[in-house]
Amino acid sequence: VVSCGGAALGYRAMREAPRMSSCIEDFRLAHDATCLLLQNGRVHCFGNPRKIGKELVWDPDTEVLQDPEPYPVQTEVRFSAIDVGPYVACGLRREDGSVWCWGAHMGHRPRGVYPVEYPELGKGNVALASVAGRVCVIGEENAVACLTYDGELLERLVEDAVEIEGSTWSACARTRQGEVWCWGSNDVGELGRGTTKEGRLDEWTEEPGPVQGLPPDVESVRVLGQTTCAITKEKQV
Repeated sequence: VVSCGGAALGYRAMREAPRMSSCIEDFRLAHDATCLLLQNGRVHCFGNPRKIGKELVWDPDTEVLQDPEPYPVQTEVRFSAIDVGPYVACGLRREDGSVWCWGAHMGHRPRGVYPVEYPELGKGNVALASVAGRVCVIGEENAVACLTYDGELLERLVEDAVEIEGSTWSACARTRQGEVWCWGSNDVGELGRGTTKEGRLDEWTEEPGPVQGLPPDVESVRVLGQTTCAITKEKQV
């Protein structure tokens, strides 16, 4: 349960968290960490030590952090959007739309709890998604670009994109026309291509393809684990 001015947040068990001075603007979560974006642009996280921006000790017996309370990410950067993926947590800087991440960094950067900029993804980005081994953004020209764990920049994967979502296994982008394009693994058909043969868990495909069978008026898309859902303008799922 998350509420403005205070929060009750769960990590393997429901715990009380201290009141926050600013209202929560948004929150993002992965299997091992949750981050809260406050209205003042600061980010508080709890869960995996590297993703929350704090050197904490992991208890191997209980697999529970010794300090599960939301902790402010240590940076002077203020963010307009955030996302938490399986390897890194990332945010878009308010002032210029640049990408800053912390955790198991991409592009051969050392692991670290402090956010660092990813200049390969440029400035002026309007949305981002932290996906398995990749950080993807929608840039100024509404084109999707991704930076891989090995430091390879993949550009213009999807054109005219207005929304991007990702998970451990796949990523999807919604276009201005209401189409949904997905790429990644396809072990259980999460790419929506009518097959489970292309892009299995150990075979990530970088070639986006349109999801088949969707109506042409999708206004929102969500990706969680190996499931992708879309909401139409008529509020149908």
